[in-house]
Amino acid sequence: MNTEFKESLSKRLKEAREKTGLSRQKLATKANISTSALYYYEKGDQIPSAEILLSISKALKVSVDYLLGLTDIPILQEPGSELLPSYLKLLPIYECQDKVDISNFPNQFPIVEYGTLNKRFPADYGIRIHLEDYPIFFLSKNSEGGIIWIDEKGKNKLYPGIFVLIIVENKLSVREVLKDVETGKIFLISFVQGELPIVIEKEDINSHIIGRVLAWNVFWPTEETLNNTTKA
Repeated sequence: MNTEFKESLSKRLKEAREKTGLSRQKLATKANISTSALYYYEKGDQIPSAEILLSISKALKVSVDYLLGLTDIPILQEPGSELLPSYLKLLPIYECQDKVDISNFPNQFPIVEYGTLNKRFPADYGIRIHLEDYPIFFLSKNSEGGIIWIDEKGKNKLYPGIFVLIIVENKLSVREVLKDVETGKIFLISFVQGELPIVIEKEDINSHIIGRVLAWNVFWPTEETLNNTTKA
């Protein structure tokens, strides 16, 4: 896990609570979480979910960006004001590694940061992924890694031309979807030269596909693709 991120979040969370004069118990009550959970957040042993982080920031009347270390200005909020612009949502970003377990994805990996995304994208979370074989889409293993946004609920809404995140031999892979109209079979096409496509039956989608890829660090859907996504 990103140690610097954990330390920054835990430090700012504790400092913001102390500046407001709230005890740990009172803040926990305001944020509707347990005192023990808040203790672990402040200690840096655990990372709060996006929903809990928003609740805590609202109780402390500071911005989420401040707690995450993205700004040094607390930006105290007026009562009733929004902590995020109405068109944005806060999503967790997981650090993905080898040996992926599809039954526990992405929770088997640590949350390393949070990101904001337009609510028009039906993303459930983001993942930071290191794939040397996909230089067009991701950064190399020597870099910070590319972040992609996943619509996990969209794995059963497949149509030709979209991209999906799948597991191949316990490793993550991004493939383009093609469909055989006559047989109903789905072909998952790789971007790696010489790598054969994967052919699956529609009923076997859940054992292969994690979700639709909505966007990544160098690619954003066209207006047409975005409209198709929001209508699906």
